[in-house]
Amino acid sequence: MQCTSKLPRRPGKMRLARLASLCVLAGIGLELQAATTLNDDELEAKVQRMVVRISGEGGSGSGFVLNRNGFVATNHHVVDEGRQFDVHQGRTRVNASVFWSDPALDLAIIRMERRLPSSASVTLAVRSPLDSSNREVLAAGFPSISKAGEVEKSMHSLTYTYGKLSKLSEARWGVGTTTMQRLQHTAPVNPGNSGGPLFDMCGRVIGVNTAKANARVSPNVSGVNWASLISELARELDTLRLRFEMTDEPCHLPDVERMVQQGVHGLKGELANDLQDALDQMARSQGEEFEEVVDLLLRISHRDAAQSRAWRMTILAVAGAAIVLVGIAVFAFTSFRRSILHAMTRMQEGASRVVRSRSSRSGKAHRVPAPQQERPDAPQRLRIGRGRDVDVALSSESVSRLHAELVIHAPSDRRGGRRKYTLADRGSTNGTRVFRHGRWERVGEGLGEVVQPDERVRFGDYETTPRTLETRHRAAMNRAGSS
Repeated sequence: MQCTSKLPRRPGKMRLARLASLCVLAGIGLELQAATTLNDDELEAKVQRMVVRISGEGGSGSGFVLNRNGFVATNHHVVDEGRQFDVHQGRTRVNASVFWSDPALDLAIIRMERRLPSSASVTLAVRSPLDSSNREVLAAGFPSISKAGEVEKSMHSLTYTYGKLSKLSEARWGVGTTTMQRLQHTAPVNPGNSGGPLFDMCGRVIGVNTAKANARVSPNVSGVNWASLISELARELDTLRLRFEMTDEPCHLPDVERMVQQGVHGLKGELANDLQDALDQMARSQGEEFEEVVDLLLRISHRDAAQSRAWRMTILAVAGAAIVLVGIAVFAFTSFRRSILHAMTRMQEGASRVVRSRSSRSGKAHRVPAPQQERPDAPQRLRIGRGRDVDVALSSESVSRLHAELVIHAPSDRRGGRRKYTLADRGSTNGTRVFRHGRWERVGEGLGEVVQPDERVRFGDYETTPRTLETRHRAAMNRAGSS
């Protein structure tokens, strides 16, 4: 196995510690940025508060809660026959109205007049579900039922059905010419499931259940169901500037070791069956003496298998302990370094206050030597956070004291070139992200990510642009100079 690292340059010991931990993790088959699957009971308990039933004059359907502000996603054909609807969850009912709808995408968003007390918001998994090792899915909703001679009625209890992903394709729903991505899966759905969520086994929404196979959606196909890929909805939510939770982590099985063992044991089982057949034939021809030899060989093989498994478990335990120790050491070193930097900053501020106080008591003006002028083409570094010693202060609890650093490079051509902006995270708690290609991409702690002046960046939950940060810093410097 070849293990390389693209980490930025750091102090020697810390860089080696991080590289060693990454190599150990890769060696035992773990993926750092991946969610793990839940069992059926855990999954149903997690998602039951996220799904709601929608009823109106034209019928009923399903939906799911997007955020705490009362926004619910569903299909356009669920709400296209009216403007006012009722949203149900258990015995609770609230009124709702259409906020946005698109017939070509067959997606809609309604807004409740008040939030359901027991509801919970979903997380949208915007990464392609085909990147996950687990292809099982859960469809949740309120399907319709019908009996002979009775009018079709909607079930008032939340129903769960399981299936598997088949493929991801580009097509349209039959309205207009808009082409979109949709998922094909085998989880059974009925008309009342329209607008309901399609979950992966990690409890994140990957699609919006829209249709069963029919002549309008999928001619010459039967036994499958279709859902809009959730990234289609995420793109519209971002355009509407509605808040929602999302992740780009894949959904993997929780125990990679168990998967490998099951595959190896399955292969061993097939080989053992063939070997056993051959041994049986030889035993019938050689008699009882050969059977004793076979029994002895089988006992030895079982003993060796048990010892091999014990060795593997020991190696995994030692590797896990090493990873934990490396993580603790890195965290302690980072915390100590931040404490030293903060202490030095406070000492400098205290010394400045003492100098100003002495000069004011003596009645003489204390002249501080002017700092040496920087070169015109030197980069300007703006520290961003909610602490006191930053250059641009952001008033949000989701922003760390020293969250990130924006570096503004002067144009290389003095006759009118463009300035270059680079953004780097500085060990923040909630991360730094830039919006690109329809999703938020994380910014690392290295030398910096090149960003455009008007690209949308996010520090925790605080959203702005590099140009706005530069303007705020310039205004603050002007106010300080005038005072």
